[in-house]
Amino acid sequence: MNSLQLRTAFRRLFAQWYLLGLAARCLQFTLIFEAVSHGVGAAWMGAVMAASSVACAVFTIYAGRLYNRFGPSPLNRCAALCCAGAGFLATQHEAPAALAVAWMLTGMTLMLAATAGYRGIGGLFGAADRVSRFSRMCLLSNVSEIAMPVAIGALFSQAPDLMPFIVLAVSLALSFLSSGVSRSDLRAHGLVESTDLLVNIRRLAGSGPLLAGVVAGSGVNALFCILDILVPTAGGGMGLTTIQTGTLLSACALAQVAASSLLSVRANHRTLLPQLRNALLLGGVALSGAALADGFASFLLVVSVAGFGFGLVKPLSMSTLFQYAPPESVGDIVGMRFMLNNLGRIRNS
Repeated sequence: MNSLQLRTAFRRLFAQWYLLGLAARCLQFTLIFEAVSHGVGAAWMGAVMAASSVACAVFTIYAGRLYNRFGPSPLNRCAALCCAGAGFLATQHEAPAALAVAWMLTGMTLMLAATAGYRGIGGLFGAADRVSRFSRMCLLSNVSEIAMPVAIGALFSQAPDLMPFIVLAVSLALSFLSSGVSRSDLRAHGLVESTDLLVNIRRLAGSGPLLAGVVAGSGVNALFCILDILVPTAGGGMGLTTIQTGTLLSACALAQVAASSLLSVRANHRTLLPQLRNALLLGGVALSGAALADGFASFLLVVSVAGFGFGLVKPLSMSTLFQYAPPESVGDIVGMRFMLNNLGRIRNS
């Protein structure tokens, strides 16, 4: 695969990962608005989210094995069909069961798209380029998360059924598109058959760098879920207004954007572990300052610095897995990272 084909393959994989993730997240916000408008209880919504996280965690390893056999295209097609089904079910407002199944299908969409996107892009590029590519993925994802709640809320207030139909149409179109990357292309860049799962688990347990990548990445993912609850709760205790609380959450997201932007242009694959350690220290020390925050300004500084530090961890931890895992083990180890990501979301549910 020459440089032009490599860039084309990256753009297709990147576009499919982003569009599928964007469609699923837009639909999730729509489902939340629909549930609230129909008086669905918070306990019921939390139970559905927790069940979805468990299901995705269970199937993540199998998705990785499917990728090993067939490459990214089947996973992206399955993700698109799941998202299309969720879009159809999201129009069934009066049936809570339909909304529950729709949420679970969006979770499966995100899991399948992430597996195809990260595995495909990580397999195409070497260590020198991998950090910057993963940073771009985190950057675009963070920017979307800032804009989506407001945009979907405004659209839902005007036309509740419009977003599900848009997602349905886009997802069906994506299901017919090829990733442009064949299994032979990925094999030429290091794709090999996975070894036994237990062997890969032992390799993970016996490797400090791999454990650091998995634990740091999944831990920070869970921490950001907790911050979505912790910041409003702490802000309420300080007597902050809802506008100030929203500003704190936006500042945390913008700090993650800044972190991803920095890594996308100043990545150094030779010092991944020291960078990962320093990012964790920066985020941890900053977050510990929350105990001393006594007002909006000090809390804003805490969440901004913590968001920047922990925002660096996401692409660095994923790059660590690809750099230190044997080629025949990287699939299952990345799958375990995604599995822990899903289990970490249960706490937020």
